[in-house]
Amino acid sequence: MKSAKSLLLKDARMALIQSSMRTIIKWIICKESERTAVKSRQIEALPLTNDKIIILNHKNMKTIEVKHRSGKILKIRIEKHISVNNSRITMQLLGAFVVPTVRNGNKSLLVSSCFLKGDTKTEIEKMFGVKINSKADLLLVITDESYAEIEKTYSDFEIEVQEWRKEYDKRAEQIPTWYEMWDFLDWGDYTINSEREIRMFRKPLPEDSIEKVLVISYNLWNISDKKLSDEWESDFKGAGGTEIENSVVITDELAKKWIAKHAEIQSEIQRKNEEEKRIAEEKRIAEEKRRAECFAEARRTGKKVVLHSIFLSGNDVPRRFRDDDSDMGNLITYAMPDGSTKEEFSHAY
Repeated sequence: MKSAKSLLLKDARMALIQSSMRTIIKWIICKESERTAVKSRQIEALPLTNDKIIILNHKNMKTIEVKHRSGKILKIRIEKHISVNNSRITMQLLGAFVVPTVRNGNKSLLVSSCFLKGDTKTEIEKMFGVKINSKADLLLVITDESYAEIEKTYSDFEIEVQEWRKEYDKRAEQIPTWYEMWDFLDWGDYTINSEREIRMFRKPLPEDSIEKVLVISYNLWNISDKKLSDEWESDFKGAGGTEIENSVVITDELAKKWIAKHAEIQSEIQRKNEEEKRIAEEKRIAEEKRRAECFAEARRTGKKVVLHSIFLSGNDVPRRFRDDDSDMGNLITYAMPDGSTKEEFSHAY
């Protein structure tokens, strides 16, 4: 018999799963409504004047107060977040996220239908004296001056992120680095990849919030050359790597050796790719020349000329050419004297 404790744990897990599913379903419905919403309702252009910016105490937050001719004010709250991997800027109106956009030539703020509910919906309806269709996105048309200010906010933010990143990279360059040799198998649905990499790490800065930061990696996956593959295995084991410990710290000398080999491999791959492109281009030019000659012959002789022929069977035979007595034959494409093409099918029996 199951203990009371195990039953309680099971009930708690089920409650957590159900709560998570409700959240996911709510998000899906919200996104679906965005895609299928009827044409967005537009509130008439708001003539906005005397724009004023109020800087709040928080250095990454500010509120833009936009004054309407009638005295109405739209307070747009702008929040900035700068981090190593996810810098972003968001705008909110009455608790709803808004996005600047241009629709049918109108510079606007778009409020997704997902946010047109509760107090947000009530406050917007009260402000403009209209009923809002909560199944459609809402467009608030603003003046060119106001839109320009918002655009400047975005462009200033991009500069701020670039400056922050520049200062961050400068500090990161001062942090000591080390190399690690990684050797492991990646099990895909139908493949097994032997993943081998030389990775450079450094200690984290306060903004990183991780134990170590990957600076760069050199991919030497699926080395086809057996001699080179054996050499890798020998160096990996010699540095202390095992099947269990699939990464090991290595010397700068060993790292530079394999980084140089990585450069050689990449150079060879690039050479092969360029050679394949050259051959493909030569084939394309030759084929264009051959086709041109076929059409020239057709015009000169007044007779159709074979462009190409391919043998087909079974379901590969186009339906219009199928025959109950034959399920294979040649599909022939002709160059016609008038410059068009024509397909005919020659049954094998």
